[in-house]
Amino acid sequence: MDFLVGDRLTSSDSSTWTTTGRRRLMGQVLRMESPGALTEFLFSEHLGSWCATFMSPLGDHDVMTGALDGEVMILDQPVVRGRPGVGARVTFRDVRASSFDSDFLVSADGGETWRVEFTMHYERLRPVNTSTRGWSSNCTYPPPR
Repeated sequence: MDFLVGDRLTSSDSSTWTTTGRRRLMGQVLRMESPGALTEFLFSEHLGSWCATFMSPLGDHDVMTGALDGEVMILDQPVVRGRPGVGARVTFRDVRASSFDSDFLVSADGGETWRVEFTMHYERLRPVNTSTRGWSSNCTYPPPR
């Protein structure tokens, strides 16, 4: 998920902020930070899927897992905090060298149908020295010693 690395101007329908993506833990973890959230991504060789953990200063803590579906990364969360019977999905799509979009979707019918709650657009603020292929994890397992 190299497209997450670097500084980006992030916008939704209601606001704009800066998001920073950096590699951590010997390159095995990608961390995205913004003023109101922290998300860490890891490809789990054991599970064969991507894992993400989202945290906020409000005490939010969401855990998602997923994989690529064509050109779209899909991460699922079986139950949304505080919303029994509702599942969530985060997608990363339209990945380009300078930008990408992310949708937060919810489903109240076990994933039969999905409704977009909000979309975020990420625009790179400055070039970074990383792959523009998008989904390459560049992670090795086990990590180098």
